[in-house]
Amino acid sequence: MSLFDLNRATLIGNVTKDPQLKYTSKGTAVITFGIATNRSVQNEDGSYKDLPTYHNIVAWSRLAERLGKVVTKGKKVYVEGRIENRNYEKDGQTRYVSEIVADNVIVFDRSTRATAEVSSSEEFGTAPSSSRKSSSKKHQDDLDTGTEAGAEDINPDDIPF
Repeated sequence: MSLFDLNRATLIGNVTKDPQLKYTSKGTAVITFGIATNRSVQNEDGSYKDLPTYHNIVAWSRLAERLGKVVTKGKKVYVEGRIENRNYEKDGQTRYVSEIVADNVIVFDRSTRATAEVSSSEEFGTAPSSSRKSSSKKHQDDLDTGTEAGAEDINPDDIPF
């Protein structure tokens, strides 16, 4: 075992198609979906153009089942996992595939500014969307009024510096 090897991928991008949740013959859940990441490059005329890179994402077991409930085409996601390369035969041709095997996924919800974190090592533990909305709304109200939660209870004379 080498102490200096690392195989990690961290991506933030948009889901390109609805995920496909399937089960193996032994009943293990597996989900596959694609995401696109963009990088901006400057053209000769000085304008910028986004160049997409497409990534295949795979998740297994409980993570796959949880993702099947929250991931849809167009959602912005953070994916963390390892890169795997595999090959298979199709029509007498050897095909090569590179995939990100997800360990952790965060789904960003643009409508409520909330996130749902889905991890292979944890239970699906996000707050219900109604409490996320109320918490987010309260925080936004605090920003709008220029105060922080509990700021009215702080006496400047009590600050030790």
